Parts: sequence; structure tokens; C-alpha cells
Amino acid sequence: CAHSITGLLIAAKRDNPHDMLYLAYCFLNGIEVKQSPWKALRMTKKLAKSGYAPAQYFFAQWFCASEKSKIGNYYYDEAAKQGCTFAVNRWIEKRSDDAESLPEWLYLSADSGNETAQLFLGKCYLEGRHVAQDYKQAAAWLKRAWELGDKNATKLLLECYENHFPECCDEKY
Repeated sequence: CAHSITGLLIAAKRDNPHDMLYLAYCFLNGIEVKQSPWKALRMTKKLAKSGYAPAQYFFAQWFCASEKSKIGNYYYDEAAKQGCTFAVNRWIEKRSDDAESLPEWLYLSADSGNETAQLFLGKCYLEGRHVAQDYKQAAAWLKRAWELGDKNATKLLLECYENHFPECCDEKY
């Protein structure tokens, strides 16, 4: 542990969520304390219920052996709403096919620089999946992901320009 256990215990008593989650990790793995997965689970659950996104993500992982886990999916969604990149990316990978529409937090995550969310939105607008097909929106989101270095965005952006020019461009040609 980077911190002393004594320091972590003091921080945990002061309700420092970052240190509390790290202490839970120590209990889970028996690092400088007697291993206690149940204690780790209780601490993580308390943090998840308080709204701490990293704890919501880790708590959800405990319950998502099954993709249909209501508890796990609830906490993944809660973490995603707060912009937890791992939770957003997991939603895209595992649950987006079941969605009737795109959640607002997905746009917020993309606006905050999550290139996976940007790429996903670009593909959705390109294909007309979950949203009305819109080549300008597709190109805009794909360009943002491309600017962050996403190689898949490069391919899709070129495809968009090749197959849907000029309707994918903002400028008049």
C-alpha cells in the first residue's frame, strides 16, 4: 500500500472516499491487513450508496457476473451518469444494443473527451442506430474521436466523407 494502514484508517474515519475505497481494496486483497472480502464489500457498498462513482463502478463489478444483474447494472449506470469512463465504456460495449435511445450522460461523457463515447455516437449517427441518421453529426463526433487519436474513427470518418459527401460537411461546396 502506498499509504500506511494507520493513515488510511484515519482518513476512512473522516469519510475521505478515495482513501476509504483504497482501504477496501487493501481488505479485499489482504494488503497489510487481514484479508476480508466482506469488509471490503461493505465499505464499497457504503461509498457506492453515497454516490462516489469509482465505488459504484467497483461495487457493480461484484454483481455483474451476469449481464442481467439489476444491482450491478444500476450501479454501472449511476457511475456512468457521473462520467466514470470505465462505466460509460462498459455500457457501450455490453448494454447499448438494448437501449431504445441514447442516455443524456453519454453525450456529456463524449463532450468531456471520452473518445469511446465520441466514436460510438459517430457510429450511431452514421448508421441511424438509436438516433435519426445524420451525417453531419456523425462526422462531427467521429472527427472529435479522430482528433484524440482513435484509429477506428479515422476509418469511419473517411468512409463518411467518401460515401456521404457533401451532406456530412458543415461547409457548402
